[in-house]
Amino acid sequence: MKFTPKELKETADISRGRFDFKRWVKRAAAGLLAVTLLYIGIGVVTDLIVVNISEETEARWFGRAIPETNEESSEEFQRAQRIFEQLITSVHLRPLPYRLYLWEFSEPNAVAVPGGGVGVTSALLQKVKSEVGLATVLAHELGHHEYRHGLKSGGRALLWQILLSLAMAESDFSGSDVALRVTETSYSRDQEREADRFALQLVHEVYGDTKGALEFFELVQRESDEGDSPWVGLLSSHPLTAERIAYLKKLQRQLRHTSWEVGSGRDTPPMTE
Repeated sequence: MKFTPKELKETADISRGRFDFKRWVKRAAAGLLAVTLLYIGIGVVTDLIVVNISEETEARWFGRAIPETNEESSEEFQRAQRIFEQLITSVHLRPLPYRLYLWEFSEPNAVAVPGGGVGVTSALLQKVKSEVGLATVLAHELGHHEYRHGLKSGGRALLWQILLSLAMAESDFSGSDVALRVTETSYSRDQEREADRFALQLVHEVYGDTKGALEFFELVQRESDEGDSPWVGLLSSHPLTAERIAYLKKLQRQLRHTSWEVGSGRDTPPMTE
């Protein structure tokens, strides 16, 4: 039997073809926008949930994770403890069981742990000499507690990861990582500014003055190598130290002439000069 092949009416183009750059840009921009809007929506939902968590519930859930510090601690820690106890007598603080502990970390730093914990490193206690300077660092961490920053950030990150894993499991679009990083760092910088403002207000309430309050930040500025690159500010979770000091100095000037309610956020200047 003779075989007669059929005539092909259409051909399939299996070559890669030309790369459509404009189409790629549009898809990337749309993806970035979608991810950013999703992240903002997650933040709104998370904040609504977090503000309805009572102090008793927060302490019960997270209080056990706060480390204990040996009663026979160093003189530096005992000094910090005395300052801390002065600060937490303020009626403007949320009613949490606040506790100071020694954080085992090599750099001068402090951290707020949900449930009322504030950790300080030995290096911080050795570097910051003045009482008001150390009080400002501790008050900054109490500011994170006041605005529930730890709960908000943790809840936001958890919800984001869950939704991202579900919605983009099959996607190869890596632009989502960029959008997430930029949005997260911006959100964290806003938290730092809030805590800075709260710290100065609380220190002014307790000590009647804020002279020497910037000791830690000025120390960081002297020892840092941030430089002037704008990318450092974009991708850092904290404001640039020089910008931060300028902001705090402006707050100090206003505190001399304005009566603020601690944590109110009213009558505060913008970040830049």
